[in-house]
Amino acid sequence: PCMAVVSARAKPGSWFPRGAGNRVLHRDVSCAGCGLEICVAERKRCIAGIGVGEALTACEEILAARPPNGARA
Repeated sequence: PCMAVVSARAKPGSWFPRGAGNRVLHRDVSCAGCGLEICVAERKRCIAGIGVGEALTACEEILAARPPNGARA
């Protein structure tokens, strides 16, 4: 499992990791799907709105869900 932070530049799901147990942090903003490589209008609102604390919590939740001793489910 992994945690991914993705922008709203592409359609939701386009760059999301595949498989079970992943956490994707993504913001649905009014400019979603813009396709811009450089965000000049919204100052990267879609990705800048995801905080370190939120990312850390997502990682901790993934780790807490893993079986003990690194065994595979």
